[in-house]
Amino acid sequence: MNISVTQPRLSLAKRASNLSILGNMVRKEAQRTPAPDLIVLPDCCVATQETAPQSNVTTAMCQGFAEAFAWWAREWGVWIAVGHSTQTDDGLKEVATLFDPDGDPFIRASNPRTTNNPRTTGNPADDPWVIRNSPIGRIALCSWNAPTMDACPPIESKRSPDLIIIPAINPNRSAIEIISKAHNAYAVFAGCVLDGPGDKAQGFVADRSGQIIAETTIGKASSAFASVEVDPCNTPDEWEANEVIE
Repeated sequence: MNISVTQPRLSLAKRASNLSILGNMVRKEAQRTPAPDLIVLPDCCVATQETAPQSNVTTAMCQGFAEAFAWWAREWGVWIAVGHSTQTDDGLKEVATLFDPDGDPFIRASNPRTTNNPRTTGNPADDPWVIRNSPIGRIALCSWNAPTMDACPPIESKRSPDLIIIPAINPNRSAIEIISKAHNAYAVFAGCVLDGPGDKAQGFVADRSGQIIAETTIGKASSAFASVEVDPCNTPDEWEANEVIE
């Protein structure tokens, strides 16, 4: 399976500009040769929610992101994993979504943290991992928008995946190496560069032994490409009937 991990440069609360940047990055990655099966974007809600002043965040800032990701997945026939904000009965909530090539949300994981972001709901001790069999392997998706993965609950060993995906802001390299090695799984973490000096964001792809096999350019808008050996679930009943584990 071919994976593109992207690292856009986004601006705080500039919805239209950010959508344009993300769309151009997806188009560029989708037109690679060989083409990617999966494009991993970072936690894009950072540009509208996480680091923007609380009083400046509005539902309007976050509108259109999920619809755009779904459209791009369908347009290019590619899987897209991304972090974004979505409107719920409890207000805006951070989620990570894996869109399938038809543009449908195949997996959605919610961020349970409440300490640093009052817009998220749930217990900080809740399991942020959602794992599901798919045509591109057994996927573990996590929405954990934090400076490090130290406080993130581990994946239960009985649910070990083939591929771990975390759309983040600034992934922690050592955490990636540890988590991929612990579960003998490939891991993809995407980073986001924000306007301003000193940004050290970087995205990574790690192999099953925890070795980094692809990485973006630190602190710059960039992307990285890797081919990994993940067996698909070829029998439709094997994955279509599979329940999302929450």
